[in-house]
Amino acid sequence: MKKIIIWILIALPICASALSKEQSVFKKYFNKPVVAKESNLAPGAKTRITKVCPSYFFVQEQTLLLQLVRVELAGTIGSNLVVRAIRHGGLSYDNKVSSGEGIIKIPDLREKAGLELKLLDNGKEIQSLKYDWAPAKQWKVYITSVSHLDLGYTNTTEKVFEKRNQITEMALDFMKKTDNWQEDAKYRWTMEGAWELKYFLEKHPERLPELQKRAQEGRLEVCAKLVHEHTETEGYEELFRDVYYSKLEAEPLLGASVLSIMHNDVDGITWGEVSALSSSGIKYFSFNPNSFYRGGNILHATKFPQAFYWQGPGPGELLTWRSKDAYTELPSGLLSSYLFEGYSKLFPALIELLSRYEQDGYVYDAIHLTRSGADKTGANDNALPRFELCETIKEWNEHFAYPRLISATPKMFFSYLENNFAEQIPKARGDMPDWWADGVITEAKWTAMSRDLHHLLYQTEALASIVSILEPSHQYPHKEINDAYYNNILFDEHTWGYMLNTAPQHKQIFNIKSSWLKNAHSQTFELQKSSFVELAKKIGGPEPGIIVFNPLSWKASYWNFDPEIMITGNIDISNDEYIAIDPETNREVIGVFISETNSGFSHLYFPANNIPALGYKKFKLVSSSQNAKSKTFLKAGNGALENHRFKLTFDNQKGLTSIYDKKLGRELIDTKAKYNFGDFIYRKQDFADITDVRKTGKPVISGMEGKKTFYMLSGKMALAMLSSNIPGKGSIVESYILYDEQDYIDMIFYYDDYKNKPGESRYFVFPFNVPEFEIWVETPYGKMKPYYEQLPGFAKFWAVSHNVELRSKSQGFTIIWSTKEAPMIEMGEITKKAGYYNQMIWPLWYRAGIYPWNPDKPTIYSEIMNNFQNTNFSPSQEGSMTFHYRITAIDNKDMDKAHRAGWELSVPAIAVLSQGGSGELPPVGSFAQVSPDNVMITAFKKAEDGDGYILRIYEVSGKPAQARLEFPLFKLTDAWLTDGVEREKEKLAIKDNGISLELAGFEVKNVKAKLIPK
Repeated sequence: MKKIIIWILIALPICASALSKEQSVFKKYFNKPVVAKESNLAPGAKTRITKVCPSYFFVQEQTLLLQLVRVELAGTIGSNLVVRAIRHGGLSYDNKVSSGEGIIKIPDLREKAGLELKLLDNGKEIQSLKYDWAPAKQWKVYITSVSHLDLGYTNTTEKVFEKRNQITEMALDFMKKTDNWQEDAKYRWTMEGAWELKYFLEKHPERLPELQKRAQEGRLEVCAKLVHEHTETEGYEELFRDVYYSKLEAEPLLGASVLSIMHNDVDGITWGEVSALSSSGIKYFSFNPNSFYRGGNILHATKFPQAFYWQGPGPGELLTWRSKDAYTELPSGLLSSYLFEGYSKLFPALIELLSRYEQDGYVYDAIHLTRSGADKTGANDNALPRFELCETIKEWNEHFAYPRLISATPKMFFSYLENNFAEQIPKARGDMPDWWADGVITEAKWTAMSRDLHHLLYQTEALASIVSILEPSHQYPHKEINDAYYNNILFDEHTWGYMLNTAPQHKQIFNIKSSWLKNAHSQTFELQKSSFVELAKKIGGPEPGIIVFNPLSWKASYWNFDPEIMITGNIDISNDEYIAIDPETNREVIGVFISETNSGFSHLYFPANNIPALGYKKFKLVSSSQNAKSKTFLKAGNGALENHRFKLTFDNQKGLTSIYDKKLGRELIDTKAKYNFGDFIYRKQDFADITDVRKTGKPVISGMEGKKTFYMLSGKMALAMLSSNIPGKGSIVESYILYDEQDYIDMIFYYDDYKNKPGESRYFVFPFNVPEFEIWVETPYGKMKPYYEQLPGFAKFWAVSHNVELRSKSQGFTIIWSTKEAPMIEMGEITKKAGYYNQMIWPLWYRAGIYPWNPDKPTIYSEIMNNFQNTNFSPSQEGSMTFHYRITAIDNKDMDKAHRAGWELSVPAIAVLSQGGSGELPPVGSFAQVSPDNVMITAFKKAEDGDGYILRIYEVSGKPAQARLEFPLFKLTDAWLTDGVEREKEKLAIKDNGISLELAGFEVKNVKAKLIPK
């Protein structure tokens, strides 16, 4: 091959004049010499090369890619010295040198190959050095431009919404300005949440063609989730509905795939997101958690791969990138970035960053930086885009071929990483509990309403679907339900107020936020009532009756119906002139009817046993001239409650002191615990968390308003009521309830007239007796073992969807503790610090490896409220609330049913009084059921395209299942397997009016079924 010799005059101290100011930076970071395998120095040579230090910088000269290498020379430096770099294939490059230090260029080869350096003096070789030369990384730095999305925080909601559209308009303008720029420098924009697109198009529909053009060019990426939420406290179905807009509307509208999510600022995300997102066509996860506030410092300091496949509790996975500096990477002070300040300031900062990657053994040649805009006035949140970013990229790339700066979107980076390094990317399996999840209980009563709405929407969708199948002319409330989900998601979004939470803007922001939730809840409740009334008309039998609907996918028994009985006829049952007859057993059902004629509703308390899965039972009402009697195992009085399963013992000073389980033959309470069962703890943390005051409220058995403490209702329900003397304002009444023939204990704690102030928190304590215990916490579409099934650096307090399982491996039993309104728990001991007065104090308390780990006692601390935080979340709260808890215990052989207690607590049956009708449905029926016990239905809704019904089938125990889905009262005419957003994937075989599915542990599958009445 013809020898190629390229001569260049090089002005030292650096190879290009533009680099002359950066020589000291090169020397600082590229100072590790390569050892020559052969070295020859001519006799009498007065000059020699002493150091050859490779860099990862490259320049392009015509068709030749050249690596920059720093060299040092000793001796006399003449005026005609040349360092000739010789590579295989006849490549040669001459570098003129004129001082003892400099940078030379060598032709690049992409494999390990020989390099010979010849030092020539006036054309005569005086030194030869031969190396086995390894190619340096050709770094690609993908930079994604965003504006961090807060629906509030930086201003009032109205002004933030206005600014968000201004942000999008500016980004589109920057794209237009750079249309003729070099491809890597063209302005690209990423919308962190699909809400940005939705809201912009609502105000500017005329700009859709422009958005389509940019999306199809790859200049605009819309991330799939609507907003950034506290996902641990979301409902199961919310995880799917969060991406419905982006996948079903935005994707076809823009003509560009939506493959990525961003989760910015929030320091954690629930594990079940992997299952929901991966099944919905999402592949990539850009995770940019806050790096300093309330636990962010631990995430920032924790050593963990930035790129990994995040495996869910089920079979799905997301290719994930976790940033180093949140969404403000390469920061230059608090409010700016080197990325905005031009080439000369970026040069040392980027070399420092990339050199750290090199030193850490980073195996890829690309990184991803997420950079929010930065307002000239301050904030990075809701900040205007910065045109300087693409100017810096343009200027940098005019100097170097590599490292290459690329104006990018997340999809561009992830596609490159996946296409080039998929086999080298590690896999990580575990939850990422959110350090900020406890912020939701700074407004405890609103969080309780949000949790209730999650379940109310599930019930309402199922009822509306059933009615629309039975009566095709019935208008399914698609828009109303979708609007309710949308508003529920906006409430669960991570912005709860203003940056200064004592300013008036804070209440303005939260009032709007809470109005979204309140309206969604009330509208959904009305939809539920109207759908149930329609269903009642379809159930036959001329006699008046009580119709009980079970919205869950297993046969269940219920005792009280919350919140009200809906009356469809003028039936006065308040004077016990009626008794109910179970249509399956033809036995009398004894209960209590409490009429509230002024409100038009009545409360009903009676044992509705064995209500079919996703079905109903009509209890016939017949006249009775005398009070019916029923055999019961219940006992109440003399300091105890007792039924067939449990005996509860109370002490006048300590409250509940014993729960004896007759079936398991063991005591369930830790009688030697630090606190008594049901104790109320008031906690106050002072400046910098230096002081930590804890006071306990002791439950005291006493008469209440003239009523007895222990009493029974109709022999089927026994109750003990305890009042508590508590520190500070307010009062608490704790009610413990046993039912006849039910294997659980209900606890209803009413907290009246509370006021929680800054730095304060309040707990209820549940010390259990479980030898050699394991803890399992239910999360949306997952179940995780705290400490062991969570990734390093995340929170050690948790949000519970429904249940906590305390398993004794050695004794073979499990206590299941369920919560309805209060999601947050700590285990073993209260260790969380407030950090109220100084958000920077958390690094002193919480340090990687220091923060307390596995508890030695199975004590659950249910944190019902706190007001720790000095930004975003409310500084105080007041009002009255009811908290519902449930306890049961099972043999470990029955773990497939462990989920049921909490779901039955949070998703109660509903009932309606009916005068009777001419409907064709039998008095008992199931509309849908699934088997085996470790499989449940988590959604039953009409398909978004109106053609069929969607059911989500979920394995709850973490083990494979052969699932069977059947529709006893409907005819199944067609069925498909769909993805998570209802797009058909595979036609399913129908056999015996049902379908069969294989499920992996914790897998959720989506079925589209066409159903008609039988």
